[in-house]
Amino acid sequence: MQQTRGLNYSHNHHLKAVFKGAATTVLMQWHDDPLYHDYQRLLAGGTKPNLAKVTKARSKSLTISAGWTGLEPAASGVTGRRYNQA
Repeated sequence: MQQTRGLNYSHNHHLKAVFKGAATTVLMQWHDDPLYHDYQRLLAGGTKPNLAKVTKARSKSLTISAGWTGLEPAASGVTGRRYNQA
């Protein structure tokens, strides 16, 4: 049986397409964006281009999902701390 890498079989195909499309747009058109500079840093470090792009798409999806759930985004992902808590 083939092992799944990344998303499982029941992932949301539409959201995957949205985040990959957004990452592709930024990487191809917005060369002054921090996301593009992070992508270039990953490439310089030896990461394959397709994996670097999916890494950036995942980081954006974490930031957006944190906003949807009301959690505070952090550089390493979601901290779990709510915005409205002290």
